[in-house]
Amino acid sequence: MKTGCGVGKKQGGAVAIMVGLLSFFMLIGMLGIAVDLSQLYSRKTELQNAADAAALSGAKDLNQTAAGVAKAINDAIATFAQNSGSNLIGGIAITAANIRVGSCPNPSDRLPLRNPNCSFVAASSVTSDALAAGMTFIEVDTGNHSNATYFMPTHLLQGTATTGVGTYGYAVAGRFVQNVTPIAVCAITKTKYIDYPTGERLEYGFRRGVSYNIIDLDPLGGSPNKFLLNPVDVPPGACNPSHASASFTNPFLCMGNSAVASNIATSPTVYVNTGFSSSADAQLNSRFDVFGGASKCDPATAPPDTNIKQYTHGANAPWMAPDTTTQDFVGQTNHIPDYFNIANPTVPKAMTYTNYGVLSSYTQALKSDGSNFAATNINWNQLYSAPLGATPPTSYPSPSPYLSGLSAYSQKPSGANGTGVAGRRMLNLVIVDCTTLSGSGSCATIKALGIGRFFMTQRANLPGSIITEYAGLISPVPEADIKLYR
Repeated sequence: MKTGCGVGKKQGGAVAIMVGLLSFFMLIGMLGIAVDLSQLYSRKTELQNAADAAALSGAKDLNQTAAGVAKAINDAIATFAQNSGSNLIGGIAITAANIRVGSCPNPSDRLPLRNPNCSFVAASSVTSDALAAGMTFIEVDTGNHSNATYFMPTHLLQGTATTGVGTYGYAVAGRFVQNVTPIAVCAITKTKYIDYPTGERLEYGFRRGVSYNIIDLDPLGGSPNKFLLNPVDVPPGACNPSHASASFTNPFLCMGNSAVASNIATSPTVYVNTGFSSSADAQLNSRFDVFGGASKCDPATAPPDTNIKQYTHGANAPWMAPDTTTQDFVGQTNHIPDYFNIANPTVPKAMTYTNYGVLSSYTQALKSDGSNFAATNINWNQLYSAPLGATPPTSYPSPSPYLSGLSAYSQKPSGANGTGVAGRRMLNLVIVDCTTLSGSGSCATIKALGIGRFFMTQRANLPGSIITEYAGLISPVPEADIKLYR
């Protein structure tokens, strides 16, 4: 009688063949994972790194001008090329067609679920400063590039037989530009808060509602100096001297923005140019509907204020009394405000009312509890030595002359340059400790203490004056670092 031994041997051989075939395919699969996927991952990583580097390189050039966008394109392309050779990228190049710019880090057609999102445009389409305004983010998209596979079928990796498996690099880099005009103002004192016996609070020695010629202050460091801030470079990063030139900074002076506030809270040092061109007043005066001549401002990106009335003396400041053209709001010999008592900063020096100049065109004096003094004759007598029983400030409008909207205190722009934007006359400026100035020229450094709000009471008139009314500190300090987004 025969047994099933022969059949068992045949089945055992068949099983061995099946196991061998299965092992072979498993080996192919393992090789696919080890070789094809690792190569795909490595190429993806290298494409991404090259895109990251290109985006970061281009982002530093975006200064809201057409020239800045053009330079960003060139630098991004060059940086990508430096990172695409001698590796798995295989010399792939990007062109201007791979680059877009926008005003936020999240393109609405790529990252619609992230906020904030916005529309990006082809970088090559930005051909004017008006089109470049607000464009401080750059997108680099390498596009899809095929990658050959050796062991795994392309359809398993979502590829095709003709194009192979695709991979790409994608990056966005840039910074949120802050409304900080690139001009530095010397602090009157390093002490952040000082309270007077009247209950008034000073901030770095500045009194809210009081006017200052901000380029004639240097009570901490001797001779006054004009400090133009580098609007894009911030320590510990490198300083490009050309970024403090008049041609480069003009757009920032026009629009009143920059990135200099990015590190004040953590590393309070900024780059400054010790001195700036007299033509800077033409850029600042765009806020008063003054264009043409030395002005490089475009009304589309640097519109006038909705109220361009100047508050000087006499009829322009009817809430002030007595009206005099001899009011001197800053000591011209020592560059210290007349009221500031160096020997005892908590007690003001005696100062006549007529030496204050125009008061409270935008805001009122600050109390130590954070509220504001009312504009009454008694308060002004205590604060500014105004004569009791005199007119100040019986005709003072509510909430303030600039904000009242009353015809006596307002003047609309001509209309030729638009209807204007409210608040354009308010300059957010970096307050610095002038004793810490190090170096000279275009890349000197100085310690920043904070950011103050300074209201332009009248047109700038360089080299003589930029007269502003102090309106308070900005807190918290905004951030504007260049960051990488994916």
